[in-house]
Amino acid sequence: MIKETDTVVSALEQSASTSRSTLSPRVRALVNQVRSLIEEGQYPAGSRLPPLRDIAERFVVPYNVARDTVQYLGFLGHVEVRPGSGTYVVGSLLREGRGRTLSKEVCLLVEGSQPGFSEALEPLLLLMQERGLVPVPIVYDAGRPQRLYRLADQWLDQPPRGVVIKGRSKTLVEALSRTGYPSTRFVTIYQASSPETQHWHNVRPDEFAGYEMATRHLTSVGHRRIGLILPGGSGRQHRTGVPSPDAHSQGAQKQAGMERALAAAGHNGTPSLHVLGEPPGDMRDVGLSQANVCSTAAWLTGRDRPTALVERTYRMPLVQAAMRQAGLEMGKDLDVVGIGNPIHAEHGEYTCVSERYDEISLQVAEIMLSEDKSLDRAARHVIVPPTLVLCKRFDMASARKL
Repeated sequence: MIKETDTVVSALEQSASTSRSTLSPRVRALVNQVRSLIEEGQYPAGSRLPPLRDIAERFVVPYNVARDTVQYLGFLGHVEVRPGSGTYVVGSLLREGRGRTLSKEVCLLVEGSQPGFSEALEPLLLLMQERGLVPVPIVYDAGRPQRLYRLADQWLDQPPRGVVIKGRSKTLVEALSRTGYPSTRFVTIYQASSPETQHWHNVRPDEFAGYEMATRHLTSVGHRRIGLILPGGSGRQHRTGVPSPDAHSQGAQKQAGMERALAAAGHNGTPSLHVLGEPPGDMRDVGLSQANVCSTAAWLTGRDRPTALVERTYRMPLVQAAMRQAGLEMGKDLDVVGIGNPIHAEHGEYTCVSERYDEISLQVAEIMLSEDKSLDRAARHVIVPPTLVLCKRFDMASARKL
């Protein structure tokens, strides 16, 4: 089982306990059933997480219900989150002091409108706080004020230097104010899209100005490297996979606003625009997004060379295979930090990816590892938000050079 400090364990249990009230009745019932099986030894604690396929078939539930159940049990510590899973790896790096490669000047603006996004970030935030690192400022959507309320309450003793809130009403500001959180420590970005079309690319120009305002605020409280994280996948709508023709131009406008704000603050730092997400089945987009992980992480931490390879947890066997093909030994030549959903795939069993995605992932891992043989072993770790894959901008020419 994971050995965390009492403080972190307590905070994680409180987080999971609180979030349980938001679980669907179906998931809540399944949590109790699966926990009983774990206690009976059918899913031995300390071996691996219950396979999602097995849970889905045994209890005749959809995959997403099985996934939510396993993730919830992982938060509570009833099942082991093994090396390669996000919370475990982040925790071990920070506890052993290797998390010092994180620059305290790094600030990420994160849009949190995707389901499960805020839940995935919470363990990382708590562990960063434990080590005295600057927590990641989060941009939440207006639909999750209870999470803002709770996180702000946890930050009252040692609040972060800036929190940026994204919403369409005063709900979030009022929720924070009730905790006594200083109003000078956050700004609000108002999104003008309707609830029916609330995807990351469906925004109006007033939001571009909002990102500039947020950058100006965060710069004023000491941040010098500011990255903008957008959910979604390569300018594609989440559900349909249809390319969004205006996604690139909107992203460029947001970055231009951030650059103006930094210039006005009197320093030459240039923000970086990232997109978090996995486009559905497009080899070019998937390859580009993951091939840029290392360079983006290096920029955020102020290093000339990439300091880690970041992969989703269930792709770790594929990355290991690619490392062997490249003649690299994990833990000796390069440490692979796997941050993602608390789902561990082993023995060739990939519970959440198709055969085509396995093939793509292996090719992408080979691309990423091809230039990493000369990494400085003394500084090879970097931590980025879990759950989604980090990428930079869409420059196919640069991707081909890799």
